[in-house]
Amino acid sequence: AYNVSSDNTYCSIADMCELVASKYDINVKYDIQDISANGFADTLYINLDNAKLKALGWKSRTNSILDIFADMLNELYSYVERTL
Repeated sequence: AYNVSSDNTYCSIADMCELVASKYDINVKYDIQDISANGFADTLYINLDNAKLKALGWKSRTNSILDIFADMLNELYSYVERTL
């Protein structure tokens, strides 16, 4: 599996959880803890570099995080159907 980024979107794990929850009427609960006590780093914002993919001619089909999420779910459903 590969991660591919878009220059025009950013979505945190929390953002994705909220998006899924809103689509399926689920309540998200956060259990915020002192992460420094566990040795974890503070929140990171990582800009993924897609320059090599662009050099090969790749471009994002959409800049909408909702469209990206829908594509991801469609791929997941297709995979499940093929493997069952």
